[in-house]
Amino acid sequence: MNYLAKSSIKVDQLNNAKKLLVAFLEKAKSLNENVELIKVLRTNTYQIGKVSVLVRTASDLGKRYFFGLNYINAEEISNLESSFVAFICGDLSQTVFLPSNILIENLHQISHDRNGEYKINFTRDLNLVLKGRNNQLDCSQFVNNWNLLQRSEFVKVVLRCYKKPRMPDSTQKRTQTALQSF
Repeated sequence: MNYLAKSSIKVDQLNNAKKLLVAFLEKAKSLNENVELIKVLRTNTYQIGKVSVLVRTASDLGKRYFFGLNYINAEEISNLESSFVAFICGDLSQTVFLPSNILIENLHQISHDRNGEYKINFTRDLNLVLKGRNNQLDCSQFVNNWNLLQRSEFVKVVLRCYKKPRMPDSTQKRTQTALQSF
């Protein structure tokens, strides 16, 4: 069933975040008929086929895309089997499907406030910004990878292909120099 058909809200009355969510759900529905809302701490979490997806949206503000994510919500979504966080970066064509276990592994490298709200930023190249100068997680394999929602077998393949965050060039050079002099 169409997301908008369940409510009396018209598309032109929605704010940008809601429009992005509706567009996401329509695209997900075109790939898999089984799209259901999951009640997880009042978040936009959906069961799409055999995959659970928390959908987060951000407007295009220029330099980066910013998302807030509470640590409790991050833990809850990671407890679901085959789970992802879909970060929609300004437009549906710039969606990062980040497996929740990879996000959880990297949370200690993401800034947060004293209330446990993580300040998640993506660069214009759709890489996850981590603590430290020029430290980013390469998310290229997760950008617009809608195949992850179609079959749960893709989840296992993506998780096996996960690469550790790339270090800035200066850090790599210092590390290589230190190892050579050892």
